[in-house]
Amino acid sequence: MLRNFLSADPPIRLAAIAAAMVVLVSEVEAQTDDMLVIMTGKDTIAVERVRRTATRLDGEMLLKAQKIRISYAARLVGAGRVVSLDNEFRRGDADAASKPLQTANFNFLGDSAIAEIKAGDNPAQTQRIKTVAGAFPYTNPSFAMLEPVLIAAKASGKDSINLPMFYVSGGRTMDVVVVKQGPDSVKLTFAPGQDAYLKVSPDGKILHGGVPSQNLTVTRTAATGAALFVPPPDYSAPADAPYTATNVIIPTPMGHNLAGTLTVPKGKGPFPAIVTITGSGSQDRDEEIWLVKGFRPFRQIADSLGRAGIAVLRMDDRGFGGSGGNATTSTSRDFADDIKAGLAWLRTRPEIDGKRLGLVGHSEGGLIAPIVASEDPALKAIVLMAGPAQTGRSSNSRTATPSSTIRASSRKRATRRSRWRSRESTRSRRPVPGSSFSWTTIPSSPRRR
Repeated sequence: MLRNFLSADPPIRLAAIAAAMVVLVSEVEAQTDDMLVIMTGKDTIAVERVRRTATRLDGEMLLKAQKIRISYAARLVGAGRVVSLDNEFRRGDADAASKPLQTANFNFLGDSAIAEIKAGDNPAQTQRIKTVAGAFPYTNPSFAMLEPVLIAAKASGKDSINLPMFYVSGGRTMDVVVVKQGPDSVKLTFAPGQDAYLKVSPDGKILHGGVPSQNLTVTRTAATGAALFVPPPDYSAPADAPYTATNVIIPTPMGHNLAGTLTVPKGKGPFPAIVTITGSGSQDRDEEIWLVKGFRPFRQIADSLGRAGIAVLRMDDRGFGGSGGNATTSTSRDFADDIKAGLAWLRTRPEIDGKRLGLVGHSEGGLIAPIVASEDPALKAIVLMAGPAQTGRSSNSRTATPSSTIRASSRKRATRRSRWRSRESTRSRRPVPGSSFSWTTIPSSPRRR
């Protein structure tokens, strides 16, 4: 074949080369990156860089508030059908080429999704998840991953069609209803009242649209690297702080290291110290709550305690941020061992009084703190913020209660609340003697003792 091409007349060779260049240029043009900007009101919640060809859909999605970066690659066949999906999860400020915190690779065979999930350096785990043949994988809140659905709906030739979607998070399969609204517009219904109205190009690209019930909009624009940039977290002390903040690495007996920040009051030590314990889900050392913009409760607690002469060690959860380890196979018991490692490390520090240590646990941290305290009688105090109020056995028995009984109990509680509100509305607003709903300031002398 090559010999025949080289021996052909020059005009023929030039024509063949020109044709090949046209194909190459067309392929490059088809792979031009676009960006989908997803907003709620005036706030950008996610940006998604996407590249789609006839056989692949590649994307990189940055969840701004959660500071999570998700890279994905889907292999397409036919009219938008997805046969495999590879996901990689990283911190938002991590380089796209860095080692992912977790990978999840899905192959779709008939009515099964074969998932291979790997966290860090831990061995991969394989799961077989039941779905529906031809289901379209979806990672929330991606809009680009809806485009194969739109392509399949258009290829069906129907004005309205139900198509199955496999939700990567949770492994559920649910139908999405695609309804043609006009020559370039569609409506997608995910659930009652959850409708997306989209303007679409002839080749199935989402141009703009939104989900009115969530005040959410999406707009397609040219891709820029700056939009996907997230600055690294700043754990330094404020300029006026009477304490220092040092980023530290804590070794554990389990073999992984924990990344954290130690704040220590300025002046002569040694100082009493607190270890903070985050709630459920992977959290950074500040336990940043992305639903409330800028809210970093553990940073605020560390600042207040630092100004009161108390050191604080706050750490990224295992498998998150700068910490090693595997969170996917870990339980509260395992996280308790991480906290014990933090306490052991503090007891080696000359600036810390190892005989005056305490814990502050929030949510699941309010479950973990008592576990640690029960095994470390030298602890001086634990603080439980919104921790569990019932045992696991009690919670499980409640979950197993018949729904009819739960509904009846709910009605009784609603009746009691209504009566209580009625009585309260007729009462004097003077405080009841002997009761108080205000914070009590602890005198500085016993607090620092």
